[in-house]
Amino acid sequence: MVIDIECWGYKHMAWIFDIALDPAYQGLGLGKLLLLNSLKGARESGYPIIGLAVTYTNAIAYHLYEKIGFQIYEEYYEILHPTALKETDDD
Repeated sequence: MVIDIECWGYKHMAWIFDIALDPAYQGLGLGKLLLLNSLKGARESGYPIIGLAVTYTNAIAYHLYEKIGFQIYEEYYEILHPTALKETDDD
């Protein structure tokens, strides 16, 4: 999924929100093909830049993005609360 956002001083920036493949289809080059097609579509739509986020420990994706030419611009941490959606006594 690619979204259009305002970020880092750009009024319009394509952002790859998520790339996901069924594990049965991983390792076949389909993720790379999907990414390259997304980049092509962003260029054809006139976006000056495209960003994405990757889990730092996802070495396979991280390597793919580096190989294609993505560079680290900013690192951030996601903090998840494992019980935030569970019912509480207050509900």
